[in-house]
Amino acid sequence: MGTIKFLYTNEYDLGTLTKSSEDTLNPAVFTFNRWPTRAWHSNALASPEWLKIDRGAGSLSAADFFAIRYTNLTSRATAKVQANASDFTPGGSPTVDSSLTVSQAIMVYLPGTGISLRYIGFPFVDASNPAGYIAVGRIGFGLSFTPSINFIDEFTRNKTDLSLLTTSEGGQISSIQRPRRGAHTFPFKGLTANDIAYFDAIYTARGNGRDLWVCEDPDDAQNTTYYCRLANTFDPKHIEGTELYELTIIVEELL
Repeated sequence: MGTIKFLYTNEYDLGTLTKSSEDTLNPAVFTFNRWPTRAWHSNALASPEWLKIDRGAGSLSAADFFAIRYTNLTSRATAKVQANASDFTPGGSPTVDSSLTVSQAIMVYLPGTGISLRYIGFPFVDASNPAGYIAVGRIGFGLSFTPSINFIDEFTRNKTDLSLLTTSEGGQISSIQRPRRGAHTFPFKGLTANDIAYFDAIYTARGNGRDLWVCEDPDDAQNTTYYCRLANTFDPKHIEGTELYELTIIVEELL
């Protein structure tokens, strides 16, 4: 099991976005939204349809965490993360050309070496998609934070059912079905002062209302990456007699 990763500075939101095409009612800027089901729709099924970010000139971080939340891609589709130092049209053969495991829920790429190239592209090919367009919800990438130690074994997972239940006078129960939201609790024991400073920065930047990405186990990133928010307060506790700290992080998945 790999050590947990936190992506809290989303460089996708900081760059200049271009696209292959877009439906005017579902533009590419929707990929900046916290609600991933409010998605970008291409207006065709070109091979590929794509999104691209220009990170700008100058010193760039070594992005080591890429994630896409919600698509309408079918099992016949392909999706990639691409990167190049100079401008390019996604779908060709740039310096970085990595295929993703296609999923409608989440797709993740954790490169072994961080990517400091200026242009980041996301090409999608799904020529027979029955919807007649490509849909993509939320995208994130950037330089992640990995603490010096992993969370301890007492971590927990639970789900909250957002459905509404009503009971008639006769005792009959009916419901309005809504999604189930997952929450994940990660307790740490033995964090360094540097770890605490990073977690402080995460809480300062994101609070309880802004989105971030967490990969619980980089060795199984496709199944353990969450688009989420922080759901508790920042409350580190000093371990007496040491220079180390305890801290519990709770994240709640965003729908």
